[in-house]
Amino acid sequence: MSAKNKTAGEKAHSSKPQPDACRLVRMGNDLRRLLLFHQQVGIGAYPMVEGLEKITLRTRRSRPSSPPLPLPARKKVKKPVTAQKVSGASSSGTNVKAVKEIFQNIADCVQCSLSEGVPLGLPVRFPHKVSLMIIGDYCLDTSKEQAACFFGMAEDKMLAKMISALGLKQEDVYITNCIKCCCSDGIIPGDEQLQKCRPYLAREIAAVKPAVICAMGDLSAKAVLDTTEPVVRLRGTFRRYRYYEEHPVEVMVTFHPRFLLAHEEMKRATWNDLQQIQKRFLMSKVNTSTPGQ
Repeated sequence: MSAKNKTAGEKAHSSKPQPDACRLVRMGNDLRRLLLFHQQVGIGAYPMVEGLEKITLRTRRSRPSSPPLPLPARKKVKKPVTAQKVSGASSSGTNVKAVKEIFQNIADCVQCSLSEGVPLGLPVRFPHKVSLMIIGDYCLDTSKEQAACFFGMAEDKMLAKMISALGLKQEDVYITNCIKCCCSDGIIPGDEQLQKCRPYLAREIAAVKPAVICAMGDLSAKAVLDTTEPVVRLRGTFRRYRYYEEHPVEVMVTFHPRFLLAHEEMKRATWNDLQQIQKRFLMSKVNTSTPGQ
């Protein structure tokens, strides 16, 4: 190659746009967040051919929920759980006496490390007949807050908007968690804590006798349906749960408010799930706007 041609080649090469380091870093961060989101919604692998949208996610058949395990003998006595403005209910509605006993057992429970924290408080009000029971995963430790909450302060604000959009008041809905003790910030309960709390949840559902259950989040879905399938594969379809193999109740799985705060693009899917509950069980006029926006 002549010197002239070599100089022309070098000029042509230098004229090509060079990669922007900042742009590459941003692209890497965006890709990392996208992969993390896919992992959370249950996408664990990608095909090596085109047509990803044609891939059908397979679902495993849920096993029937196992009967609740017997509660251990009390080893530690905590202060009794009290509540204000608790009204009674007939045998055809909420069994308030049974719910009180369950929460007293929870206050006395020492089965896992979470028992050293704050147990969930007894609901302040009991609807006579519960049309909707919402089951979340766990409550963040609210000992430093002025008022107790269900999931967390920000999560509860979004939950209140969801309930209002369904045409309900918060006191008309029974809200609880599958993990029965509050968790300090940064502590995420796992299978061990869930298995200890499942008998309490089964007894609670049996005492409340809801018309329908909305299970929010992977942990709640696992507790109610005894499945490891992620929310993205379970949501959108009513599923059957039988507490004590006696009274059937329909379950709609959807995303937890904590997840929606980080992924606002999933609010529309969650609202569609709530609308199915409203149309089938609540039979009241709802708003047409997406809650939480």
